[in-house]
Amino acid sequence: MLRAIFTLISVALVPVSAAFDAEKWADTHLKSAQHQAMADYQEGRIGLVGFIVADGEEVPARDQAGSRDMPVRMLNRDWHRQVDIQQHPSLLFRTRGYALRYNLKMLQLLKRQEYQDRMKYRY
Repeated sequence: MLRAIFTLISVALVPVSAAFDAEKWADTHLKSAQHQAMADYQEGRIGLVGFIVADGEEVPARDQAGSRDMPVRMLNRDWHRQVDIQQHPSLLFRTRGYALRYNLKMLQLLKRQEYQDRMKYRY
């Protein structure tokens, strides 16, 4: 019992920045933006994605028609204090591309739903 407690304490004392690998995170989480957007839409999680940079937040395709008031989910919400995304150009490029593809697909799905709702009782 005492040994388990010491093991947990030693694991907790490992520096968080050493434990987090941004490239590994990107490989596992930034796979398919379109499929993720469709899955989120079908589950009712409507919103855009963005990421936190040093001088605020960046949400690609946010200025599209009617998307300013949509909720935004930050991709790097958990690790933006540990890793400055602007210091890793490849990670910034991949995250920006993922967010752009996700947001455009979500806006396309919303526009399609709006059109279907408009045409539903046309006749």
